[in-house]
Amino acid sequence: MKTENTRQFKGRQLPIEKTMDSYVVLDLETTGLSPVNNSIIEVAAIKISSGRITDQYQTLVRPPENSYGQLVPRRITMITGISSEMVEDAPVFSEIADELSEFIGDLPVVGHNVNFDINFLYENFMRCRNRPFTNDFVDTLSVSRRLLPQIRHSLADLSLYFNIVNRQAHRALSDVMTTHECYLKLKSMAEADEHDFGSMMKNHGWIRYKHQC
Repeated sequence: MKTENTRQFKGRQLPIEKTMDSYVVLDLETTGLSPVNNSIIEVAAIKISSGRITDQYQTLVRPPENSYGQLVPRRITMITGISSEMVEDAPVFSEIADELSEFIGDLPVVGHNVNFDINFLYENFMRCRNRPFTNDFVDTLSVSRRLLPQIRHSLADLSLYFNIVNRQAHRALSDVMTTHECYLKLKSMAEADEHDFGSMMKNHGWIRYKHQC
């Protein structure tokens, strides 16, 4: 019988104007929206130190086959361009969990709608390593909604607003590079603004989702 409980992620959402000498910008592509029922198919991350990209991580990930015998659903292939054939020989997540965890370390994580990515990482790290993912984070989606209420807030809309070209949208590494450029623009805006956006965001530091087992 299935029982339902709630896992609670305990990383803090950081104000965007907080000075971070080092951080990781992260993006995942997945087979769907549920961290419990769907799987990661691509991971990309860049490590930033003193304003420079110092390291990069990218890999496709092989998910389990679905009930139709597919690794990647056709609708996901249409969005991302990632096909079942592309991930057939890729490592499964358990094979990359240690190296990905080592790459991220305890650095703050920056991402667009990063709650989504963190929930997938939390679930997969718990499965593979029995350790929660607890890194602090900055969500450019949340910041965009507060600083730019007049626009739509998808990564595509935000990059268009800032005249940033995303050369391969919905592929993890290209989205990471675009997110970082948007992060730098938003950070400059927040630092120049007279409002204290840190205090506005301080009550938004918990991520929760329902977990079925």
